[in-house]
Amino acid sequence: MRRCLEGQDSVRIFTLSGCRGNKKIKVMENYQVEDLMNNVGTEFFINKQYSGTEKAKLVMVQCIPGGWQCVVEEVKHEYNDIQPQSGKVEIAPAWLVYNAIMGR
Repeated sequence: MRRCLEGQDSVRIFTLSGCRGNKKIKVMENYQVEDLMNNVGTEFFINKQYSGTEKAKLVMVQCIPGGWQCVVEEVKHEYNDIQPQSGKVEIAPAWLVYNAIMGR
């Protein structure tokens, strides 16, 4: 995975936002990707779209063509009674996970 960082200053990740589908570019710097790789195993709060309990654990950071993505696993949330589905993993955008973990 670290080979994807060599020789690159930043990575562009394209996402769709807004009701008209306007394209926004989310740019992740190399230090942000390194921070994510160092936080594998960290639990954090995330949108219900990626975890039914609204809490997840970072399992892996993957290099994909054109950017980065994270594999997150659903975990028990201490403030609700929703039980996590055993072994349920989701793919989440790296920028979203970075913002959730780093509190941005």
